[in-house]
Amino acid sequence: MKILATGVYGFYSKDHNKDGFTEGEDYPFLQNTSEAFLEGKQATDLNGDGFVEGLYFPFF
Repeated sequence: MKILATGVYGFYSKDHNKDGFTEGEDYPFLQNTSEAFLEGKQATDLNGDGFVEGLYFPFF
């Protein structure tokens, strides 16, 4: 979590392999957790609803 402004916080969650870039190499992490139907606090849960789902693919 990062402070964006006073009282405003944000998350950067698309860089799944932690190389500093959001790129095609991050896609397998999202795909694998989506196919495994993982729930709860996951790094690949892009909207924070507790589910990793295929609906994220267009945003990636």
